[in-house]
Amino acid sequence: MVAVAAPPKGMTAAEFYEFVHRPENAGRWWELDQGVVIEMPPPRPQHGTVCGWVAYHLWAFAIRRGRGRVTTND
Repeated sequence: MVAVAAPPKGMTAAEFYEFVHRPENAGRWWELDQGVVIEMPPPRPQHGTVCGWVAYHLWAFAIRRGRGRVTTND
């Protein structure tokens, strides 16, 4: 019989919350993707500007057609 290692357990949302609020992680950007922690580069001012313009144009498109809505996270 061959022993097979169990796949590593992914991080839960509660564990991730605790992880990102540790002092050594202050000022760093993280995502949790299917239990895997990924460090992300911080957004730059241009990112917010581009997101705003995209949302503006999508709203204008939805309003012209009289249907739909736009949501963003920025």
